[in-house]
Amino acid sequence: MDLNNYYKILAKNIRIERIKNEISQFQLAEMAEVAIDTIGNIERADGNPTISTLIMIAKALKVDLNTLLPLEW
Repeated sequence: MDLNNYYKILAKNIRIERIKNEISQFQLAEMAEVAIDTIGNIERADGNPTISTLIMIAKALKVDLNTLLPLEW
């Protein structure tokens, strides 16, 4: 899997979990203590989120980090 596909799957997984939780990107950004632009960039598969950002997002969504990360290469 190339890196672009990896980011697309990550973006999709975060969006799915956010919608399941019925929260907006703005709410997720507040809960994860990151900028709203960061959430938007991640959900568009733009940018390169740090592991700490992904951990904060996973905590805010109340999911294991493995739920968000594509595990296949």
